[in-house]
Amino acid sequence: MSRARRWGWVLASIGALCLGGAEPARADTIRLKDGRAFHGKIAKREGGKIVFDMGGADLTLQEDQVAGVENDSEVETQLKRAQDLLGQGQLDEALAACDAAEKAGAAPSQVKEIRDAIAAKRTAALDPLKAMKPEARRHYDQALQLLDRTLVMEASDEMGQALALDPQNLAILRELLKIDYTLFLRGEIALASLQGTAQKLLAVAPDDAMAKRLMSIAQEKQYSREEDKKKTMDSLWEKIQKAKESGKLTPDLLDDVRQLRALGPDDSILAELKQIEAQLLPLEMAQSAGDQAKAPPSGAKAGAKKAPGGKAPTAAAKGAQGQTTQHRTQSAGKGQWEATRKTSSRKPARR
Repeated sequence: MSRARRWGWVLASIGALCLGGAEPARADTIRLKDGRAFHGKIAKREGGKIVFDMGGADLTLQEDQVAGVENDSEVETQLKRAQDLLGQGQLDEALAACDAAEKAGAAPSQVKEIRDAIAAKRTAALDPLKAMKPEARRHYDQALQLLDRTLVMEASDEMGQALALDPQNLAILRELLKIDYTLFLRGEIALASLQGTAQKLLAVAPDDAMAKRLMSIAQEKQYSREEDKKKTMDSLWEKIQKAKESGKLTPDLLDDVRQLRALGPDDSILAELKQIEAQLLPLEMAQSAGDQAKAPPSGAKAGAKKAPGGKAPTAAAKGAQGQTTQHRTQSAGKGQWEATRKTSSRKPARR
């Protein structure tokens, strides 16, 4: 090969690299065992740890958390990042990732699809009722009518059906969160259920102030409930232990034993409570049998109406009793008539 041809081949190769003929920049997608995925570049991997560069922020992970690592082109990385950010409700960041994908050479149709989804999400955020699907709107309106009738649990079911039909609508998510918060305060659902609804709302609107405020109040309320529950359990257990140590296990203690069992103590206390309950049950049955033996016979009430000596009152006694009642009635009537006469005989006051 002549020197001129050799230099021509070198220059052509350099030109191809400069113009993008080389393989595009690649990035990594790291997928965790819990389903999450992050896009960036592995910066370091040692000592059972992976340091992941996410474009200005480092993420350190344990290797046993990682399900796998995929190598993507820059276009694939930015498109995946845009989709993830869109799903998290971070619309500005998703739009920036679309711009980066476009600069890296993404097809216009790929970028347009994500940008259209971002625009639709912005519209839904501005007017969620207008963006609500018609079939979801029917359940939504029905839920509000049930709330007006204070049927909160039924309203929760209807709003849940609306959410299933339109899972990212902010109006539905906010109303469902308020309903679940009411049910939580009434003790009808657990904190975990309320947190699940709040997380769905925050996934669509990460900065939603109402969701953050309600969750903060609910967590404080839950902490207070747990403290009250612990105090009640400690008090009941102390009372039962004292009775046991003093040998004063009476059937009346069964109510405390059953109440403590219902509060869900740990296994060691529960086992001891079962033993105490087994000792008290025969005592309770014996006490119940004794109470029944002491109870008066069924004819006792009829006997109570008889005259002293066990005999029923005679006809003469009944007549005397009737005359006494009549005399009392007449006397009361006379006194009332005299009081009325005195009142009516008073002179009217001067004006």
